[in-house]
Amino acid sequence: FSPPIEVGVISHLIYNIDQLDSHVLIHDQLVFCVSPEHPLADHTSITAADLDHQDVILFNKDSVQNAILRTRFDSGNIKSFLYRNDQIQLTLLYRKLFS
Repeated sequence: FSPPIEVGVISHLIYNIDQLDSHVLIHDQLVFCVSPEHPLADHTSITAADLDHQDVILFNKDSVQNAILRTRFDSGNIKSFLYRNDQIQLTLLYRKLFS
């Protein structure tokens, strides 16, 4: 026998959230990084439409954050999503692309 769970902390959306008494603890923001020469470099904020016809680099395909981003951007015209497995690989890719 397992006692019922009284408190849970999650970092992603769950499908049956309407069946729970939930409270948002923090709101997160995403940051997009581009080279100084990129057409979006002078923007202080961007929309999904701004990413039309752009390649977008994300972390691994399995992350919840990426699943949420994909659903937001699937209706757009993003050229392609490039995935990397970890931050080290992603940092090395940034260095290669932007140096």
